Amino acid sequence: MFEHDRASQHTNNGDSGGDGWGLLDTATTTGNTLATQLEQLLDHVQTGIDTLNTTPGDTTPFNGSSGGQREHIARELSLTAARLNHLAQRLHVATVKIAQHENVHLHDRIPTMSHWLALHHGIARRDANRLLRATTTIERFEQIATAYNNGTITLGHLDAISKIIPTRYTHQQTLDAIEAIRNVEQLLIDTATHTSINRFEQFCDNVRDRLDQDGPSDPNTEPSHITLSKTFNGRWHLHGNLTPDDGALLATILHDLINRQTHT
Repeated sequence: MFEHDRASQHTNNGDSGGDGWGLLDTATTTGNTLATQLEQLLDHVQTGIDTLNTTPGDTTPFNGSSGGQREHIARELSLTAARLNHLAQRLHVATVKIAQHENVHLHDRIPTMSHWLALHHGIARRDANRLLRATTTIERFEQIATAYNNGTITLGHLDAISKIIPTRYTHQQTLDAIEAIRNVEQLLIDTATHTSINRFEQFCDNVRDRLDQDGPSDPNTEPSHITLSKTFNGRWHLHGNLTPDDGALLATILHDLINRQTHT
C-alpha cells in the first residue's frame, strides 16, 4: 500500500541540523519498533477473534472469564484501539507538518503535498487534505494546538475548526478572522470537550456564519473555479466546481476535443 522506499530515495545525508533533527531521527527508529509491536498486537487480537469464531454461538466463558469479564475485555480492547488511533492521528499531523515544511513532495517530483500524502501514506486525497487543514489550524491557533497535542481534542475537532474561515476570504479577511477566532479559542476547546463531534461541527458552522458577514454561502450561486495540475508522469489532473452554464460549456469543449483526437 505504501510507497515508503521511493519516498526515502532523496534522504539528505548532510548535517542533521542539531539536536532537533537528531531527536526526529531517533523517533523514526522508535516508530519502526512500535509499528512492529503493533503488528504483533494485531496478530494477537486477530488470533483471539479467530479462535472465538471457531465456535459460533458458544456462550461458554473462555479462559474462565465470566460474562461480565468478557464484556469488560471487549470494551477495553475497543477503547485501547481508539486511544491508539488518536495517538496515531496526532503523530500523523505532526509529521505531515515537517514533511510539508521540507517540501518532500518536490524532492519526489510529485506536484502537490496532497498527492504525496495520498501516495506515500496510502490514504484518500480527501483524508490527505484533512491532514493539511489540521496542520494549518495548529499553526494558527496556539491554544488549540496545545489542546490537540495533549489529547484534549481530536483530529475531527481540528477539521471542524479549520472550516470556520471561508476559503473565499481575501488575505486580510483571513488574518482578521484568525484574530477573531483566537479570542474564542478556549470557548471552542470547552465546547469540543463537552459535546459530540457532530454537535461540535454544527457549533463551528454557527461560528462561521457569525464570522461571515455575508452569511452562509449558497453553493448554487458560487462562481466557477477550476484547477489543473501536471503529474510527475506527464499526465494532468483536472478538478473544479462549475456553474451549470460553465460546466455545460466545458463539457462540450472537452467532448469535441476528444472526438477530434479519436477520429484523427
